[in-house]
Amino acid sequence: MGKTCKRLAVFLIASVLLWPASAVSESRELIPGGQLVGVTVKTDGLVYVGASDLGSSPSPARLGGLKNGDVITKINGITIDDVRSLSENVRPGTTNTLEVMRGGETLSLNLTPATDPRDGKPKIGAWVRESVAGLGTLTYIDPQTGEFAALGHSISDPDAGIVVPITGGLLKNAQLIGIIKGEKGAPGELSGAFLNDGEILGEITENAPSGIKGTFTKMNLSDYLYSGPMETADIDQVKTGHAEIISTISETGPDVYGIDIISIDKGANDRNFLIKITDPALLNKTGGIVQGMSGSPIIQDGRLVGAVTHVLVNDPTRGYGIFIENMLDAAG
Repeated sequence: MGKTCKRLAVFLIASVLLWPASAVSESRELIPGGQLVGVTVKTDGLVYVGASDLGSSPSPARLGGLKNGDVITKINGITIDDVRSLSENVRPGTTNTLEVMRGGETLSLNLTPATDPRDGKPKIGAWVRESVAGLGTLTYIDPQTGEFAALGHSISDPDAGIVVPITGGLLKNAQLIGIIKGEKGAPGELSGAFLNDGEILGEITENAPSGIKGTFTKMNLSDYLYSGPMETADIDQVKTGHAEIISTISETGPDVYGIDIISIDKGANDRNFLIKITDPALLNKTGGIVQGMSGSPIIQDGRLVGAVTHVLVNDPTRGYGIFIENMLDAAG
């Protein structure tokens, strides 16, 4: 089969995000993932990431009070779906009203477009983002419902510093093409590419603090390291000591690597336990936890206990995980 590749940016290991404590969940049987996957999501509105002056005219967006992380949802009462719809509805020579979301509040901002000397068109002088793409690791699939979760944290915009609001997205087939090892003060990363023109594996419906969620549309369970379901652990079953993660750090696909769970914080939101990479093969190849490994399933005593979420920048051999119970409760 011919393969075409599209290079991807890599999602950052998440910063700390808050998620309310949840009630105890019943044990479920899930198939652990560990596969490297491509993720594309469409933003709900346009994420403002910076101002652009128009020749000698200062940016109207900046003058109008837009701030990094604002999400533009309407212009002059017209709903914005993409960059084109924003550009087409800018009214020259008069005040334009933008409706934006900022910190959970809806604001109305007024600005007057300026003419861009490069093409003579009226513009608001704003850099915006309408979609995000990157790499992450699949955490689990529910073989009964087809539900999946990945990343172990939300997709955040690296420039705007916000959790990206989404209208939906796609989970795609991806392949590892390179690794930058992590070092103290410099997190490493996995780089990869879409396979087979971005073959679609599932539909993303939610970008939650505990990870992206959705439903698989193409399931081939023989491709998974564990082709059968595994029982999940509740919080009280997770303990310090030896455990394992499933990650993809070679072209042959996911494999199991040893870690230690150093400490547990049952009251935390998404940093539920501290882990340390102990597997020599993983340390030799990646230096520890790197960007793109977030979402890697964590197994202990034959149970799925959680997923990798964070790396400690000053010590890439260490990072944090989230309880699988918290991921499941967040998924409803």
